[in-house]
Amino acid sequence: MCEWQLDNGDLCGKKANNKGLLTRHALTHTNYKAFTCKMGGCKKSFSLLHQLNTHLESHKEKAAYENKKKG
Repeated sequence: MCEWQLDNGDLCGKKANNKGLLTRHALTHTNYKAFTCKMGGCKKSFSLLHQLNTHLESHKEKAAYENKKKG
């Protein structure tokens, strides 16, 4: 169980099935963002790789829309 103390003094209490998931969850409580988007000067940062990958899809969708508009 996550024992991170929140701003209001309560403990987070998030439960995870294994230590790896709990460690990954702990990143949501920090400002540590190891994964940065570098497409078109975007520079948005994310704690988890899958968050960056989801974000990158938005760039692909935008590019496809722009190409269709030009088409």
